[in-house]
Amino acid sequence: MLKFESVKTKRVSDEIAEQIRRHLASGELEPGDKLPAERELAVHLGVGRNAVREALRLLEMGGIVELRKGTKGGAFVCAGNTTFLSTGLRDLLSLRGVSIEQLTQARVLIEQAVVDAACDAATEEDLAALDAQLQLASQALGRRDFDAKLDALIEYHRVIARATRNPVLVFVMDALMEMMHDYAISIGHDKNDLSIIALREVNAQLYRRDKVKAGRAMAEHLERVKDRYLAYQRNARSSKRAPAAYAAAKAGAM
Repeated sequence: MLKFESVKTKRVSDEIAEQIRRHLASGELEPGDKLPAERELAVHLGVGRNAVREALRLLEMGGIVELRKGTKGGAFVCAGNTTFLSTGLRDLLSLRGVSIEQLTQARVLIEQAVVDAACDAATEEDLAALDAQLQLASQALGRRDFDAKLDALIEYHRVIARATRNPVLVFVMDALMEMMHDYAISIGHDKNDLSIIALREVNAQLYRRDKVKAGRAMAEHLERVKDRYLAYQRNARSSKRAPAAYAAAKAGAM
C-alpha cells in the first residue's frame, strides 16, 4: 500500500497532486497502475473526497492520469504522452508568448543535439529508415500529394529522434513535430523539394558520422524554414491591404 501524508495546506488539491507526482518520480507508481479509490485516498490523506476529486482532475488535465468510468474504472497512471506538451506550445505560440524566432532557435538547438546523438547511436537500419522517409516525401511531391509529403517529412524528424535511443529527446521531438505539423498546415503546403534536398544533406553527414556538418546542415535547413514562416507572418498581417501578395506568400516546410 502506498504511504500518503496528512495534508496541511490551503490548496489541498495541489498538495494531493504533488504527493502522487512524488510517488511517480520515486517509481512507486508506474504507467498502468491504478490509484486507490477516491474514498480510500481521502481517508489516507485526511481530506475530503472533493479535494481528492479535484486533484485527480488536475492530474488528468496534465496527462498524468486517466479517469475511467464503470465497474472497472478509476484513476490510472498514463504512459508518456506528448499531446499536452504540444498543446501548451501551440497555445504559447497562438497567444504570442513565444515568437516563431524563439521557437526556431529552440528547435535548432534541440535538433542539433538530436543529430549529434544520432551520429553516435543510429544503426544502419535507422539510416535506411531516414532515406525511406525522404523517398516517400519525394514520391508524394511527384504526384502532388502535399499532405503525404508533409507527413513523411514530419516522420523523418521523429525517426532521427528515435535513432538517438534517448526517450527524452523522442518525447520532445514528438511534441515539437505535432505543433509544427499544425503550423505548416495552417499556413499552406510547401510545393517544392527544398526541404527534401536539405535533409538529404543531413543524411549524407549522418552516414559519415560527421556531427559538425550534420548539425550545421540541419541548422541551415531550419533557418530557411524560419524565414518562410516569417515571410508568411509579415504577409498575413498585411493581407487586408494586399490579399494577392498574402496568397502568393503562403508556404510551409519541415
